[in-house]
Amino acid sequence: MAEGMTQAAYARSRGVSKQAVAKLVRRGIVPLIDGKIDPDVADLKISQHLDPGRSKIVTTIGSNGSAHAVMQSPQAGAVTATASYQESRATRERYDALKRQLEVEQLAGTLVKREAVEKALAEAGRMLRDAIMAVPIRVAAQLAATSDAREVEAMLTKDLRRCLDDFARLAKDHLVRAAS
Repeated sequence: MAEGMTQAAYARSRGVSKQAVAKLVRRGIVPLIDGKIDPDVADLKISQHLDPGRSKIVTTIGSNGSAHAVMQSPQAGAVTATASYQESRATRERYDALKRQLEVEQLAGTLVKREAVEKALAEAGRMLRDAIMAVPIRVAAQLAATSDAREVEAMLTKDLRRCLDDFARLAKDHLVRAAS
């Protein structure tokens, strides 16, 4: 741990006002240890709260006499830069862009709610099952009266084709309603 500094000494060493440092202390960004500021800890804590977009890079002399690059923010004073803010900001921007893209697709009608489509497909499946199961009931009497295999095949094909065509039309209408 570096030797503790007063708020005024820390402010002078970083080229900012004592009020800027006091504000950081009040906000809980810079911790006080026995009423003093550890400059290394303070620099680290400030860097975690720094918005690099509102800062500029400058060179300062650290508490141990070594020169290092720091970011100076008009609100926060000089602090060391970290990538954590930039990484968080980039992640947030990516998710915001994805959200906007989904909203545009939904408004354009190219994106639909999954639950509505699943419900519509389940209903369409039930409609198809019921229509196919009704074929034997409809054609049984005609088939019983026919002894020619080709006629039986033609009757079954005709009724199944009608059943599937009706299903395709009804299912399309049902899915369009569910998607809107």
